[in-house]
Amino acid sequence: VEKVQGQVEDKFILSDLHKFNERNPDLIVEVAHPSITEDYGEAFLDVADYMVGSPTALANQKVETKLREKASMCGHALYVPAGAFWGAQDIQKMADRGSLKGLKVTMRKHPTSFKLNSPLKEKNDNIGDDAVVLYDGPVRDLCPLAP
Repeated sequence: VEKVQGQVEDKFILSDLHKFNERNPDLIVEVAHPSITEDYGEAFLDVADYMVGSPTALANQKVETKLREKASMCGHALYVPAGAFWGAQDIQKMADRGSLKGLKVTMRKHPTSFKLNSPLKEKNDNIGDDAVVLYDGPVRDLCPLAP
């Protein structure tokens, strides 16, 4: 709140997220942290359309399932932007048609460019000059480690 005070009129600042529904929103856009979706996503959908700006929250299958079910029952839309995942819409179309049999994502970056959680953080901190594989597995499992 302090960061926007003086730059945004007080009437537009919501200092208590629990009171979001008092604003009668049409659309709620989360861009703060995946925990907001986990904690408030279903409640947001009770009153408005909801855009998940931190799709890492959907790496948790239970969260994704609850939000999809809620959206299908409540009359509000759930939006998940493709973001930095180039080609995601085409990949989804292939999956929907049944023509996608598998997918491998490879990222090659300098070790200092990653923001990682344990145990990948420690592994990354000990990298020398040679290329290494930090993670090999499902993207859903990677999301909490490399949000």
